Amino acid sequence: MGIETFASPGLRWGLLLEDHPMATHDYELKVGTDIGVPDQYGGKGMFCVCTLRIPGQEPIVAYKEAPRGKDPDDWVVTCTKTLGRALKKAGYPDDLKDLKALVLWRQRNAEVAAIGSGIALEAGEQKPLEIEAGGRDADDDGKPDVDHDVTDDEHTATSTPDDDVVEAEIVEDEPEAAPEAAPEADKAEFDAKLWEQLAQEVENLTGNDRHDFTGFCEGQSISSDPNEWTNDDLTEIDAWFRED
Repeated sequence: MGIETFASPGLRWGLLLEDHPMATHDYELKVGTDIGVPDQYGGKGMFCVCTLRIPGQEPIVAYKEAPRGKDPDDWVVTCTKTLGRALKKAGYPDDLKDLKALVLWRQRNAEVAAIGSGIALEAGEQKPLEIEAGGRDADDDGKPDVDHDVTDDEHTATSTPDDDVVEAEIVEDEPEAAPEAAPEADKAEFDAKLWEQLAQEVENLTGNDRHDFTGFCEGQSISSDPNEWTNDDLTEIDAWFRED
């Protein structure tokens, strides 16, 4: 699974609420041994525990090691990642291709049910859902949780959604237009989507991460003003976040 096909916890939580509007989740800080983590695997440490409650179902519990520092932002990021693990256990995968397949499968079932009940869908009445890849979530570090071992190549590989998968779309508000690229950048080639993603991630940097990013920009002669970033700057900044 590449970064470009990562489905953020926020996206998957929105889909779950479409299916279960009364669902809730909460977070607790617990000792690892209290949730079944053996001493040999860090069970004496503290863990962020997310409990996902869907009416009519058993609670779904997921956990992730809590940050060792005391920065509130680190706790927020850890909670978001832990929610992502709980959503994956609930059947909402973190890979965009798998998520599209799930939405398509549900749509097909709905069509079959409609036909079986004798209800004919008018042409154009039902628009297929389309899920757009949003890259990394603002509160995510770009390293999605997986249930299997992955190689470094899998983490850094650029993946493109399968052309054979029918696109489904959750209609969202029109995104704000990205600023024009610097004069030396070809406007036709300027990656507005990547610019928007990176600008949001930079805005969410705090503490040492903010300091490290500022030093990186100075070393690469990259402007601190996102409106002045070029395509080359986007490539360098994206590489910095991936390495981080």
